[in-house]
Amino acid sequence: MAEVVKSPNDSREYRVIELENGLTALLISDIKSASEKCTQDDADDEDDDDDSDLSDESCDSEDEDYMEDSDEDEEGVDGGESDEEGGNPRKSAASKSVKMAAAALCIGVGSFSDPTDIPGLAHFLEHMVFMGSKKYPDENSFDDFIKKHGGNDNASTDCERTVFHFEIPTKHFHEGLDRFAQFFISPLMKPDSSDREIEAVDSEFQMSLTSELSRKQQLLGTFAKDDHPMGKFMWGNTKSLKTTPLEREIDVQERLHEFHARMYSSQYMTLAVQSKESLDTLEEWVRDIFSGIPNNGLPKPVFVDAVKPFVTPKFHKLYKVVPVKNIHQLELTWALPSLLQQYRVKPLHYLSWLIGHEGTGSILSLLKQKCLALQLYCGNDETGFEHNTTHAVFSITVQLTDEGYNNVSEVLSIIFQYIAMLQKVGPQERIYSEIKKIEDNDFRFQEQMDAVDYVESIVENMQLYPKEDYLTGDKLMFEYNAEVISEVTDMLTADTVNILLLSKKHDGHCDEIEPWYQTAFTSENIAEDWKHTWHNQEIDARLHLPSPNKFIATDFTLKDADIDDTVYPTKITDTPHGRLWYKRDTKFKVPKGYIYFHLITPLVNVSPRTLVLFDFFVTILEHNLSEMMYAADVAQLTYHFRTEESGLIMKMLGLNEKLPSSDVRLSVLQHVKWIPVDKQAVVATVTKDEVLSFVKKFKKNLYIEGLVQGNFTSKEALSFFEVLRTKLCCSTIPSTELPETRIMQLPKNVHCCKVRNFNRDDGNSVITNYYQVGPGNIKLSTLIELLVMRMEEPAFDFLRTKEQLGYVVYVMCRVTFGILGFSVTVNTQATKFSVTHVDNRIDSFLEQFAEILDKMTEAEFETCVNSLINLKQREDLHLGEEVLRNWYEITTGTYVFDRLEKEISELKQTNKQELVLLFRNSITGGTDLRKLSTQIVGSGEYEHHNKPVAKMAEADIIAGSKKQKEELNKITKSKQPDTGLEMHVPAVTEILVNGEVAFPEEDKDIYSLNFLPADENYSSPMITDISKFKKDLLVFPVTKLDH
Repeated sequence: MAEVVKSPNDSREYRVIELENGLTALLISDIKSASEKCTQDDADDEDDDDDSDLSDESCDSEDEDYMEDSDEDEEGVDGGESDEEGGNPRKSAASKSVKMAAAALCIGVGSFSDPTDIPGLAHFLEHMVFMGSKKYPDENSFDDFIKKHGGNDNASTDCERTVFHFEIPTKHFHEGLDRFAQFFISPLMKPDSSDREIEAVDSEFQMSLTSELSRKQQLLGTFAKDDHPMGKFMWGNTKSLKTTPLEREIDVQERLHEFHARMYSSQYMTLAVQSKESLDTLEEWVRDIFSGIPNNGLPKPVFVDAVKPFVTPKFHKLYKVVPVKNIHQLELTWALPSLLQQYRVKPLHYLSWLIGHEGTGSILSLLKQKCLALQLYCGNDETGFEHNTTHAVFSITVQLTDEGYNNVSEVLSIIFQYIAMLQKVGPQERIYSEIKKIEDNDFRFQEQMDAVDYVESIVENMQLYPKEDYLTGDKLMFEYNAEVISEVTDMLTADTVNILLLSKKHDGHCDEIEPWYQTAFTSENIAEDWKHTWHNQEIDARLHLPSPNKFIATDFTLKDADIDDTVYPTKITDTPHGRLWYKRDTKFKVPKGYIYFHLITPLVNVSPRTLVLFDFFVTILEHNLSEMMYAADVAQLTYHFRTEESGLIMKMLGLNEKLPSSDVRLSVLQHVKWIPVDKQAVVATVTKDEVLSFVKKFKKNLYIEGLVQGNFTSKEALSFFEVLRTKLCCSTIPSTELPETRIMQLPKNVHCCKVRNFNRDDGNSVITNYYQVGPGNIKLSTLIELLVMRMEEPAFDFLRTKEQLGYVVYVMCRVTFGILGFSVTVNTQATKFSVTHVDNRIDSFLEQFAEILDKMTEAEFETCVNSLINLKQREDLHLGEEVLRNWYEITTGTYVFDRLEKEISELKQTNKQELVLLFRNSITGGTDLRKLSTQIVGSGEYEHHNKPVAKMAEADIIAGSKKQKEELNKITKSKQPDTGLEMHVPAVTEILVNGEVAFPEEDKDIYSLNFLPADENYSSPMITDISKFKKDLLVFPVTKLDH
């Protein structure tokens, strides 16, 4: 019998079993990698009751530089351009580097099986099984147990699959599995729980209303044949799950239990578990716990009769759509037969590789040359909506310039020319082999991911692929088949395409409304002259296949050391021009390397205008490099640029990316902070000469700091530094001129900054209550970690589960350039609550939490401390995590590479009284309460009374004045050789505009900060002029968490 195929570098053991009830399980034993590590973790686990609140949201890092290289979680990113909020990426209470046990269960049934009279029932059921079981009847018992022990859980519903997963420290895995299995054995799903959870489903839906992807998918579903499951409303909301059923006398509660009995049957299920126990132990646990899931003996719902959903006149049209964002977007879509059985060939992956290519000869290359487009992406994302048993979707999406929108027929002609070229030359085995080699290399040297992410991906694969391909079926290109590829390529015709054209210019010109998302659109037949052109045009010679990729790695030799190896990065050069840190990898022993440079300059943060000039420069730089570097990028040799207030971050790695409440909060806290609305006022007036002049000054005024880590010698690392320095020809900068960010000390008591959401049709509101503690050190930062860690689960239970204030609720540690604090954030809807009500309920929660802290026993406190210590002692999963931790120390100028050890030392000396005192002093009634409530207010019945009382004065945001230009000229007066930058400034302006930096002239009022008044009976002072508010505040000295 075939075994599960795994990576050569994967030390885990695998076993597939099938239970008597038909459930298939994959057991993953991590016992080998666990035994390779020091045994201290295990000893600590055994001594630790681990009864603290340690969910992943409790102290998420907000350091944007860290988050860039991880799965970006919107809740955790604070969006400040150089904000180091959240601190060390390894400080978080349940950092993503923590190696835990995890399980995921997939049911081969999803929203396609929703009854037609209760849309969203499958999604609602996914929520309801969390709400207690016969064995564990408390409503929040599973979530409470998981988070209490430092874990995390979630679930998702797709068209034909529903997935549940959780992670938890190994010590508690067995009980976690038992509690988890009750979802499928005997959930209670009580009526009172149902009423509250419908509100949670509705809040989740309300948050999706501004998602262009969700809106497009729902609109696309309306083009399907009548009664096809693709046309269903799969989210569910109050109307579909409560209001309409009540009107029709439908008993949703009864139907919910019937749906669970019919659809949550064991023979439809796959299970994946990973832990450090042996395979035999895991098999014993799984058989004992999951054999109790009932098998209803019924065949799984299938949709073999529902093929070709879009063979309908509604599909093959041109639809003009009004988007939420200010974008011009063109989307071509073809509906193809399901290609799930062709996973070994992956014809859609081959086609998307070519059509989505960005190098010379590509569609995007030609569109950019003509200033018609900014971005192009295509393919099939393998979700249930785009690829299921009824069909597959292949889409090409183009972000257009104004010129591209006005000449959309030319854009379409170029796309169809390229497709015609592919059809003419036929499949290319050379290109297929290149893709295969890249994917093979990636799989061979894949870095370990979190156990929960790993089992979640595998458990869905188990529904789709044979046993031997559970780990590889969605990743590898197995066999070249020209016939299959040709057949799919030939389906991409002008006669079968559907076209969406999104633009705000369609507003007021649409005669149809999609009922669930209220998307405005109009349709028309695709012009016959367009079709004639597409069928008969000559192929532009500038469109051709990509050249052979010279960046594909073939040498995987590990480099020998040329200097003594060290535990932490070593400074190998320190000159007036810059500083370089180096560390050879001796732990993970993979042929990968990371090269990070920070080009530090005082020029950027002088004014909004200099920030915009810098944005122009980096955008042009990325544009000019994109074709040359694309081949390297697809070969896993990636690079990133990111603009910071302090300069430019450059990252290279591989085998040898709404009106944020954070913008408002940081504009209050930072001594100098320019936000997108400031840039918006100046971007349209920037000239090419200004950009070129700025670039010359930028190159002259740089200090370079870098980190080279991985499979490099120190000699190679120094050569990277010297090449960069000599190419830039930069002069030295006095240390007194290097940029430093300072933070304002908030006044005592409570202040509120209440601002209207940019999108007047968006009902979502966001409130973040920030409590400033003050200048930090390592001891104080660990104390706040303990506080937030203990607070997270009670906050979720009070504000979300019981109060149902919003779907997203979280608390966070805040490290704002060395100034410490914590915050509570709730995303709510103005159709349900006012931000003032939410603010009051947060205060009520904090009062309740103060009592929880007071009642916490010394033993419980010690458990909390020990749990955090254990987490800080966990090993990194892969080299990238270690690099990010070191890079944090360098970019913040702290250089405390042994921070974890120092934090552990401080934790061992912490006592409960310190924690209680810190919290009580920081909240209402405390001696040092410094609270800033930032409230971004949506549109809805609970906020209709809000009328702006002030808006940011243009004098405050126009940055092109003589004075500010003089400020820039003070910093440097120099001449440099020509920069070599070439790109039309209007095209770059559109990139910035479409990147939500700038907005149309007619929308100036909308995209200004419109300050709102206090609600009745709200007594705290309101901030209606940020500059005036900050004028008399104290400014903290520059603070670093280095002691």
